Parts: sequence; structure tokens; C-alpha cells
Amino acid sequence: MKLTLALLAVAGAAAIALLVVYFGAGAVKHAIATAGWASVFAVCVAHIPSFLLCGAAWRVLLVGQASRGWIWMSGLRWARESAGTLLPVVPFSAELVGGRMMVLSGIGGGTATASMVVDLTMEALSQAVFTMAGVIAMLARGLDPRIALWTVGAMVIIVPALVGFLMAQRAGMFGSLEGMARKMAERWNRPELAGEGLEEAMNAIHAHRGRVAAGFVFHLVAWFEGMLETGLVLWLMGHPLSLADLLVLESLTTAIRSVAFFIPGALGVQEGAFLAIGALVGLPAEAALALALIKRAREIILGVPGLLLWQWQEGRSSARLWAFGRRSP
Repeated sequence: MKLTLALLAVAGAAAIALLVVYFGAGAVKHAIATAGWASVFAVCVAHIPSFLLCGAAWRVLLVGQASRGWIWMSGLRWARESAGTLLPVVPFSAELVGGRMMVLSGIGGGTATASMVVDLTMEALSQAVFTMAGVIAMLARGLDPRIALWTVGAMVIIVPALVGFLMAQRAGMFGSLEGMARKMAERWNRPELAGEGLEEAMNAIHAHRGRVAAGFVFHLVAWFEGMLETGLVLWLMGHPLSLADLLVLESLTTAIRSVAFFIPGALGVQEGAFLAIGALVGLPAEAALALALIKRAREIILGVPGLLLWQWQEGRSSARLWAFGRRSP
């Protein structure tokens, strides 16, 4: 499986290179140079609110965990997102890192798993709403109705599936999975996957529907914040778009990236999406590719320290265990 993912990643990287060559490396370079390093710095700074919003969405689900604050959970979200971006050939790397860091923070495996499952569900549901907002904006602008039709068709399948999964969580489906999770944790030596108390933690989260709804709202705001982040980069490149066009561009490209989850980092897919949807809203090909590459640069610049944060916590945990062993008779 890892070999297949690695090959897909290589193919995606090759696709990016081919797109740049096809549309003119010089033109793409000029578009990036027009924005300058200021655009890369700006997009990194502009992405920080997304970490904070998603951290708040995750934190609000931790019932009875007052010792772990919003900023700390934002840091965990940062590391989790970094793992998903920079370790794409490792299956479920983001979830593994997120669960591991929560366990190292003293949060039980069941609570860690339950909170991530609900958080991911709310994130997916909020993205569906964000995508539908983009479809409405597309129809209002009189853009290609065929894309809107295909998107609505996909949402008709995805949204009921997500709602059904949410209802299953409330109905106690995870109780039967605790034993399976425990065996997986023992086999892979991953205590964060043990899921002890998973059903109890899931019930505790869903007993506070206001918290779950708040998580949904935080994620929805984060999606719109990402739209403004994209608008900032385009403005710096000299290709500003209206809010409606930005909504179409950001919502549909992120939806396409999510659908291509089986391709590591959506390499090549994200760039193709920016080209296709960018053309709909009048964005030149070289500007669309430059935007995609600047976003890739942001993922690397913010992703490396995010992974270092994870390793720092691993190091602290190892140091505590070593010190405890030294004190033990």
C-alpha cells in the first residue's frame, strides 16, 4: 500500500511539473515574482487563524478536560495537519499523530479517538455546506451549470452519508469497535488507538449537542477564512477576484482536493483544480498555477515546525519516562 501511495505521489509531482512546463514556466515564475516573498509570508500568517479556529472546534468537544486549553489544541491541530500534508504516504498519518499527541498530553485513548471522529465529521459536514455555498455563487454568477450539477449530485450522496454516520455515533456504533481497536493498538504498539472508553467518550460528547454544533460553526468559519487567504494571495499577484468568485474558486478546489484523498497530498490534483475552476472565474492559467505553488510553499513552511512540535512532545515524553526509570529502585 505504501508503494502505491509513493507511486501516486511521484505521479502527482510529475503532473505538477508538466503543468508548469505546459503553461509556461516563465509565465508562472513571473506571476510568483509579482507577488514576491511577501505573498508567501502573508499566506503563512493568514493561515494561522485557520489553526486557531480548527483548534477551537476540536477543543470544544473535550468535555471535562479543562487542563487542555484552546491554544494547546490549536498546536495539536497544527501538528496533525502538518503530518497529513508532509507525511502523505503514511496512511492516516494526521489521525495517528493527533491521537498520539493527545495521549501524550494525558488524555485517554477513548476520548482522543472519539473527539477526532466527531471533529472530522463536523469538518466534513461544514465543508459540504461551504461547497454548496460555492455552487450557489456559481449559479448566481451564471457560470458553467454542468459543474454545479455534478457537484450537487455528489452532495446528494455525501451529505446523507455524513448525517447517517453522525446518527450512528449517537446510536452507540463505536461500542462494538472498542475490542477491535484494542487489538489493533496491541498489534501495532499504538496505545493512542486502543480506544478504551471509546463509547463512553462518544456518548459524553454527543450529550452536549451545543458543543458539537459549535465545532461545526468553527470549522465553517475556518473554510471561509481559507477563502480570504486565497483572495489575499491573488490580490498580491495583481489578480484580485470578487468575493463570489473567490467562494467558487476556494470551495470547489478544496472539494476536489478532498475527493482525491487517495492521492498523497492531492499532488497534481490541487493544481489541476485551480486551473479548471480558475478558468471559470477568469483567472489566467499562470496565476492559477502560481497560486497553487504558493499554497504548496505554505504547507511546507508551516508543516516542518508542525512536525517538530510533534517530535518535541515525543521527546518530552521519553525524557519523563527516562527520569522516572532513573528514580525507580
